[in-house]
Amino acid sequence: MSVIITSHRPRLTVDLAAVAENYRTLAAMRPKAEMAAVVKANCYGLGVDRIAPTLYEAGCRTFFVAYSFEGVHLRWLLSEYDENVRICVFNGPTDDVEIYTRHRLTPILNTIDQMSMWRTHGNEAPCMVHLDTGMNRLGLSEDDFDAICTPEMAELNVTHLISHFAHGSDPKSPRNRMQAEKFATHFNALAALWPGLKPSLSASAGLFLPLEIDEALARPGVTLYGAGPQDHPESTLKTVASLHAPILQIRDISPGETCGYSGTFTARHPTRLATIGIGYADGYCRALSNKGVVRINGQNCSVVGNVSMDLIIADISDVEDDTQVGDMAECFGENIRVEDHAARAGTIAYEIFTMLGGRIDRVYR
Repeated sequence: MSVIITSHRPRLTVDLAAVAENYRTLAAMRPKAEMAAVVKANCYGLGVDRIAPTLYEAGCRTFFVAYSFEGVHLRWLLSEYDENVRICVFNGPTDDVEIYTRHRLTPILNTIDQMSMWRTHGNEAPCMVHLDTGMNRLGLSEDDFDAICTPEMAELNVTHLISHFAHGSDPKSPRNRMQAEKFATHFNALAALWPGLKPSLSASAGLFLPLEIDEALARPGVTLYGAGPQDHPESTLKTVASLHAPILQIRDISPGETCGYSGTFTARHPTRLATIGIGYADGYCRALSNKGVVRINGQNCSVVGNVSMDLIIADISDVEDDTQVGDMAECFGENIRVEDHAARAGTIAYEIFTMLGGRIDRVYR
């Protein structure tokens, strides 16, 4: 049997009501703190143009991006709602200070050079300072304290001191407590330099750590979009993103026949295969070759053979006979957690979301 259809393409469904509910759920976990939203990288690939306004309507008034150009777009996007939302830029200024001041972006200062630059050109506008407490990525270190604690740097209008857990995804890691204690110690010292300074330590994983964290601002990202520590007893996060792709062709093969590039799958018995319209060009990782799982008509099915640019193949031998060309296969969503999908590919949900390609039809509800 061989029938083909080509009018469908992969579809990503984004549940905006679930985004809003997740925001409110996370906000309730830190009732004394402001709950911000990290919307960098196009809301982790899910669509900032629709998600950021949803978050604003849910109560969010502080947003984080990675680059100033993302902040400029976000300022334009939210201007019809509120011209005074706070937009913070993780990477801080380089040669684009004028963009920060023109669009009222709040820089996060990661180096002494950035602090000096903002002091000279920032027109006393608010900023945040990032203190590295163990990630060894961005941020000022303990070695910078002599240069920080000066009358010149005291002139900066620093509203928040932030840091980031390096091992937040492992609640049992002792390094989380070490970082929290280091942050608290340095915060107390720097609060004398910048009166009114507020702490911000938790991102998505930090909200679920078994630590008492006193902070004024939390910065969740991927948990807003339904991924992260969903197995935590306090977590009631809703699934936000569901990826489906159409069955384009169904065929039966005999024992000993192979499928896909290089014939990496060999049928051991009569096997029914469904060719599905999604591939690595759409963000379906090639690492899922002979490892992936899709759900078709209520049944989980193994991905067999190598993932190709536009197509994957699933073994549907155990699915009901009424499976037809045009039926949609769930790649991840309500029934296949994106974390499980990512784990099969040897990666994380963040990467799965941000790899989703431009050919995918995005539907918001």
